[in-house]
Amino acid sequence: MPGVAGGTTAGGSVPGAALSFSSADAGWVVLGTTLDATTDGGTSWAAHATPCPAAMGAAAAVTQLVFVAPATFWGVTATALYRSGDFGATWQPVPVPGAAPTSTLVSLTFPSPSVGYLTDGSGRLWRSRDGGASWFLVTASGLPAGARLLFASPQTGWALEGARGAWATANAGVSWQPVHGWTLHPQLGSFADAAHGFMAASLCGSAGCTGSLLRTSDGGSVWDEIAFPGAGTSPPNFADCSSLDFVTAEVGFAVLDGAVYRTDDGGLTWGAASG
Repeated sequence: MPGVAGGTTAGGSVPGAALSFSSADAGWVVLGTTLDATTDGGTSWAAHATPCPAAMGAAAAVTQLVFVAPATFWGVTATALYRSGDFGATWQPVPVPGAAPTSTLVSLTFPSPSVGYLTDGSGRLWRSRDGGASWFLVTASGLPAGARLLFASPQTGWALEGARGAWATANAGVSWQPVHGWTLHPQLGSFADAAHGFMAASLCGSAGCTGSLLRTSDGGSVWDEIAFPGAGTSPPNFADCSSLDFVTAEVGFAVLDGAVYRTDDGGLTWGAASG
């Protein structure tokens, strides 16, 4: 990773596209084919002992990184799904039935260690009930192309597609209903537990895009927009958020405009990642 591989640097200056944390201290960030790790909450980053290219192929670009307790990591590329059971030291490809190289894999989530969901660019949805060992097609159409998944529980979740809106399911993805009444366009999100969830959203106009953070404490029944500090400050712009991961209801990490940021107060304030 530029500025990180082979050394360390301040967390806020780390360029990245995807991140995932197993705790408030231990996390990984990936940009293209480079994987870097932190053990101090993002204060410093160092090249991982076994970088992604060695296992995933030099041409692989990891677009999403997902941690599932106790030690399992999943890496998503445009055309393949990979699993590591040893904190990223080694990786193995996992077949997805019916997923062709022309159908770009888009979003992966595990609302529990055993139940996972995966979407592709054609609006197809897969589900796993055995921790990702096997995947079964739930629906071959119906979801918007490019939708990002956000699940509060194995049954309840959302498909987020920016300006096209959001869709909700309460029956494990079998059926989806459009969500109405949201002014902001939801992009992606993260649940720290079944009750506390966060969502990056944006609103674009002729002057450009502004972003906000939405938060729920009741499993997604009600979402509130977090009010960032007023004029004279520089609140984070979540319109440029490419990855969001909360490990508790208070501690979370985000990649904003290519840099890693951390919050310790449930998203009210953000700064350069620090332990």
